[in-house]
Amino acid sequence: MDSTALDLHLSGSAQKVLNVLLSMKIARFEDLKERTGLPKRTLLYSIRILRDAGIVETQICMNDARRRFYCVKLGGIGSNQSINEQQSTEQLWHSWKS
Repeated sequence: MDSTALDLHLSGSAQKVLNVLLSMKIARFEDLKERTGLPKRTLLYSIRILRDAGIVETQICMNDARRRFYCVKLGGIGSNQSINEQQSTEQLWHSWKS
């Protein structure tokens, strides 16, 4: 388990979502549902908790506004992220947006 997630007093489901996002960098809702095994309603609630805490950000797909992408917000958790990690995360966003 991520010690940062524990410091934030997140629920087990929110911790699970955060850990998946930390490993995947960016994910669609379907990816999160498959990887976490959480029910849709629990997953939506966990994403909202993480988003409200400023940890996760949501982006709308430019090609299909019904689709959302989720990732750990840069500087949102452990702001000691290196420039290379920030650049690679930004490159992931651009590749998934198109």
